[in-house]
Amino acid sequence: LSLSVKTVQGYMDALRCTVMINLRDPVAEIIVIARRALANLPTDESFLRGAVALNLGDAYARQQEETLAADAFAQAVVLTEEAGNLTVHLAALGSQGELLAHQGHSTEAAAIFQQAIALGQAWGQNTGQIHPATGKALAFYANLLATWEQWVEAERVARDAVECCQRWGHPQHRVDSYLALSHSLFGQGKIAEVQETLTTARRVAAENWQRSQEQGVHSPAARALLDRVDRVQ
Repeated sequence: LSLSVKTVQGYMDALRCTVMINLRDPVAEIIVIARRALANLPTDESFLRGAVALNLGDAYARQQEETLAADAFAQAVVLTEEAGNLTVHLAALGSQGELLAHQGHSTEAAAIFQQAIALGQAWGQNTGQIHPATGKALAFYANLLATWEQWVEAERVARDAVECCQRWGHPQHRVDSYLALSHSLFGQGKIAEVQETLTTARRVAAENWQRSQEQGVHSPAARALLDRVDRVQ
């Protein structure tokens, strides 16, 4: 079957904005491309539409357009569930919960994180492992628990986050998990473990930055990740 020019453009834009969001290219351009992709992709292309909506939400969040980001994340959650792609669905839930937590809606955020965690646990019930993409929700849920001074539970959840994110391999989420763990340890006065955890977080961020430099890639995301760890230390 032949595809229309608009549909082809939609597929191309979907791939392009995914690459651009990872490199943190100018968000204004990402928003234009993502919106065009959603307009042109077939309505039954739930997986790609969901991934694009997630990228669009990330871009809006970086512009601090929180209402638009929330709408995009909500769309991403619906579409990725419809597509049956658990990996992207968990990422969308994590982003949705992260935004709510940032806005101070802690109870709503916790419910979304718990939903994601339950899905990740159900995926691995026969192996005893949680789905790797659950790591983001685990890390931010651990931060909420630490904010509520539920230190021991926060540490348990953060250690699950570390394990998931190590298997997932995404540098940003690995750093998120280590920072969540350090937060929970600090609240318990485990200072030596805090320093060890922060050292590991910085190593992950520094290796990611070095890798981007060696590949000749201008990556503001890698630099921002390293700077974020340094501010915590």
